[in-house]
Amino acid sequence: MKTLTRLSLKNRALIGLITVVAVMFGFIATAQLKRELFPAFELPQAVISAQYPGASPEAVESEVTDIIESAISGSESVESVSSTSSSGSSEVTAEVAYGTSSDDIVRELEGAIAKVKEQLPDGVDPIVFSGPLDEFPVVVISVASDGDKEKLADDLNSVVVPELKKLAGVRAAAVSGADVKQVNITVDKKKVKDKGVSVDEIAGVLQANGVAASAGEIEGDNGDAPVEVGVRITNLDQIRDLQVTGKDGPLKLSEVAEIKQVPAPVESISRTNGKESLTLAVTKTPDANTVDVANAVHDALPKLQDKVRGNPEFTTVFDQAPFIQQSIDDLVHEGVLGLVFAVLVILVFLLSVRATIITAISIPLSLLLTMIGLWQTGYSLNMLTLSALTISIGRVVDDSIVVIEAIRRRHTMGGTKFSNILAAVGEVAGAITASTLTTVAVFLPLVFVSGQTGELFRPFALTTSIALLASLLVALTIVPVLAFWFLHARESKVRLNRAQKKEIAARRKEGLRGLKAERKDCLL
Repeated sequence: MKTLTRLSLKNRALIGLITVVAVMFGFIATAQLKRELFPAFELPQAVISAQYPGASPEAVESEVTDIIESAISGSESVESVSSTSSSGSSEVTAEVAYGTSSDDIVRELEGAIAKVKEQLPDGVDPIVFSGPLDEFPVVVISVASDGDKEKLADDLNSVVVPELKKLAGVRAAAVSGADVKQVNITVDKKKVKDKGVSVDEIAGVLQANGVAASAGEIEGDNGDAPVEVGVRITNLDQIRDLQVTGKDGPLKLSEVAEIKQVPAPVESISRTNGKESLTLAVTKTPDANTVDVANAVHDALPKLQDKVRGNPEFTTVFDQAPFIQQSIDDLVHEGVLGLVFAVLVILVFLLSVRATIITAISIPLSLLLTMIGLWQTGYSLNMLTLSALTISIGRVVDDSIVVIEAIRRRHTMGGTKFSNILAAVGEVAGAITASTLTTVAVFLPLVFVSGQTGELFRPFALTTSIALLASLLVALTIVPVLAFWFLHARESKVRLNRAQKKEIAARRKEGLRGLKAERKDCLL
C-alpha cells in the first residue's frame, strides 16, 4: 500500500489527470444509469406453448405435452418441469436456476425441441417464452369518453395502442374493461332427438371448423409457400351454416340449435370517479428506463387524444415515475445532508479548513467511482442501490480522515513534505486497509447468495463494496497528492501534549548531535 502512495506522489500530475477523468466519467455514468423502483430480476422459468387445434386434452397430452417434456427434461439448465394440457393447447413450464440468462434458456430449449420436432403432429409449432419480471405496468391510464364504450375500445386498440408501441422502451400496451362478445349455442334437445343428431358430433364439428390448419407447402418457381386448409369463422351465419349429420341426411346447425352473440360474463370493471371507463396499461422492455418510458407516454397522449372519437379524457391512475423520482430525490437529499454533517464534524475535530476540504473531497470521488462501477455492471439506481450509497457516505470518509490526520501530525515533527506524507501513510495504511476489507467482507458475501434473496440484495451488497474499496483507493492515492499540494506546515499545527513535545525535542537534539558529529569528522 505504501508503494501505491509513493507512485502517486511521484506522478502527481498523472493522478490529477486521472481524477478529473474519473469525475467526468462518474457524471456520465450517473446520467446513463437506469432509474427503477426496485432491482429488476428474471423469473427462473421458461414457458413452452403449443397449439393443437381440434385435439382433446388427452390427445394433446400424449401427442404434444409428453414429447416436449421428455425433450427439455434432459437440458442442463432445467431443474423441474410441469405442464398443463387442455383442448387444443399445451403449456409446459420449465424451472431453471436463478441468474440464468433468458436468452440462453430460450436457445437451449428451442434446440431441445428442434430435435423432436418430427415427432409432433403436423402444424404444431411450440413457442418458448422467457424473460425478466417486467409485466408490472409502468403507467396505468383510465380513458373515458362521451361516446359509445365499444367505439372507444376500437379507437384505443386501432389508434392509441399501435402508436404507444412505437415509443422507445415500450414493450406492450393493453386495453381492458371493454365489453367482450361471445357466441352462445343452445342445443334444442327435442330437435336433436327427432333429427337423430348427436351432441358429441356437434361439439366435434365446432372444434374441427373455423380453424385454419397447415397442410404442408407448395413448391413454385419463386420458392415454397405454406398451404392452409380451412377458413376461420368470422360471423354468426358461418356457424349457423355448419353441417351436421342427421338420420335423414346432412342439415344445418341452426336447425337443431339456437345461435346468438351475447355479452360475455363481466370479469373486470373499470370506473373513474364513478364513470364507466377503459383501462390502458403500458409495460416496458427489460433494458428501458422506467422514468423515460413513463414521460414518453405522457408526452404522446395529448396528440393521440385528438385521434379518438367522443371527446376522450385520459386520467393517470398509476405511474411508477413519480415514486421512483421522489425516492431518488429523498435519498439524494438525505445523502447531501449526511455529507454536510460529515464535513462539519471533520472540521470540528481537525480544526483546519484545508484538511477538511481535502478529506471531504474523498466522499464525492468515492461515490462517483461507485457510479462508474454500477454503470459497468449494468445495475440501476433504485431503492436498494441508493440506500447503499447513503449508508456508505459516513464510512467512505473514515480512511481519508485517518490519512490526513497522520500527515498533519508528521508535518509538526519537521522534515520534507514527500518524506512526511510517505511515512504517515506507511503508519496507517495497514490499519485502514484491514478496517475497509473487514467491512467489505461483511457485505460482499451477499453477492454470492442464490435465489430471489440474492437477486434482490446483490446490487445493494455490490454497491456498498465498491464504495468502500473506492474510498480506500482514494485515501491511498488522491488524498496524499492533495495533501502535498495544499497542506502546508502552518496549516498543520495541532495541539501537542507534553509527551509529544518531549518526543519532538528529543528528535531535534538527536539531529543537532548528528550535525555536530558530522562537522567534527569533517574538521578531523
